[in-house]
Amino acid sequence: MDVLENVFRLYMPDTNCFRYASSILQKTDKENDEQSNRRLYKNAATSFWNKVILESERKEAKILVSSEVIQELKVQSYTLDKKENKSIMRLLSKLEEELESTVIPQEVEFSLREFSNYSRKNFGNLLTPPGRKMEYLRTSDARIFIHAYLNDAIIATANIKDFLLYPLFFEAEEDKLYDILSSSYVHVNQEGRMKIQQDKMYQQLLTSMRDLKY
Repeated sequence: MDVLENVFRLYMPDTNCFRYASSILQKTDKENDEQSNRRLYKNAATSFWNKVILESERKEAKILVSSEVIQELKVQSYTLDKKENKSIMRLLSKLEEELESTVIPQEVEFSLREFSNYSRKNFGNLLTPPGRKMEYLRTSDARIFIHAYLNDAIIATANIKDFLLYPLFFEAEEDKLYDILSSSYVHVNQEGRMKIQQDKMYQQLLTSMRDLKY
């Protein structure tokens, strides 16, 4: 897919970037651990949006929303507070949906999901940074993953554990996975990258992904 040539960074935010920024915090004199975590996540998501919207206004970045994220938000909207939905819609109105709706071949989606758990078992100790976890890809996350890849985009998320494989489909020096909680990019260590690049299952999947793009 084509993107604007003068855009320095292209972000594709995960669903949780919208949900955390729009969450409603209850007023209380003393917060419990759950409420403190909700505030932490909301503040992190708000800071992320302030950052990327400012970059977008400066023409330093572009923000695209995956059609899968929009669908997830639509499904979730039925059980959200009206204020949350209003906040999400206000945020979406400032953004642009991905340039075209991407039809992902089922075999590629299935291969990526299978590979994520295969990697978790066989390379998890090499790919997982200290203090983090690695999870296999669920259906929606796999589609967001592929949509972001096809747009050469940065995945921004609070759930890094779901997307730890994403940087492997780009060059080592590229910043492609952004953790909104730590306000930093996450990379795969060189040892893990070199090991997995020799794996036949990875090589086949990389070819399939590149065929989708080109």
